[in-house]
Amino acid sequence: MDDEREYRFAVDDVGEDETPNSIDEEIEALRSADPEPGSPSIEGAVFVTLGALVTAVLLLMLAGFI
Repeated sequence: MDDEREYRFAVDDVGEDETPNSIDEEIEALRSADPEPGSPSIEGAVFVTLGALVTAVLLLMLAGFI
């Protein structure tokens, strides 16, 4: 086995690793960004309503009312 293998990529090709501070700054910037509110889709509203109804029926069945 050849111990003097060359790396597939040079540091100049891919750049150096980011320092932990730059990663922390990027995470903080993403956390502080305000998402833009959007209008709910009909499909999303149907799934939420269906999930709420199924949950209510299951809870009523467990409680012995149905």
